Amino acid sequence: MKRFAVFFFLVLITGLGTIASAQEENRAGLVVIREDGEVITRCVNFSEPEITGLELLSRAELDLITSSVALGAKVCSIAGQGCPAEDCFCQCQGSDCIYWSYWHLQEDGWRYANAGAGIYPIRDGDVDAWTWGPGTPQNAPEPTPLTFADICAAEPAAVETSAATAIIAATGAAVSPVVGETAPLSAAEPAPTAGDGGYLNYLLFALIILLLAGILLFRRERSG
Repeated sequence: MKRFAVFFFLVLITGLGTIASAQEENRAGLVVIREDGEVITRCVNFSEPEITGLELLSRAELDLITSSVALGAKVCSIAGQGCPAEDCFCQCQGSDCIYWSYWHLQEDGWRYANAGAGIYPIRDGDVDAWTWGPGTPQNAPEPTPLTFADICAAEPAAVETSAATAIIAATGAAVSPVVGETAPLSAAEPAPTAGDGGYLNYLLFALIILLLAGILLFRRERSG
């Protein structure tokens, strides 16, 4: 009986911890600016303490094409703007370079990224941007002035994501539409996320049943 009691309370504590952590939700903003000046914004929910800039982009539910490299992945096309995976820098072959420049929002404004999106940490309240256009790290077109409040307050129904999409980013696979030799990925239903009330309800129900069973067994043992 003592062994059962110890096991029961360990399971209960673990389950309650899972519920508490699942209810914690972080958000980050994303800005994408196409060649014609169209500004696309996304507010992305995530349950992890932090994700990478590439994971943020992958979870934003935009058509994304990447190309695998030794240290991660190159961003070739976003929202239908850019190059195919087999020629990721098709418009950046010489001095006239047109590509997706990567930016982070800091306290003093936008700052050009010095590190790749695959290693840059994104935490709650951060904002990233991608801009398509000509330039270099010294003179790439700066994104439209926007803040986290501008993006996420305007999108209360933020995009909910799961760790499954992070696998896509880590492997450098293309998210629809797919080009080159990358295998097609179906638009399947997303896995349960921290924002899924149904998932939490099932977990809480199971813990209640387990708690009641433990109480009944304990009383039976005491009365016996």
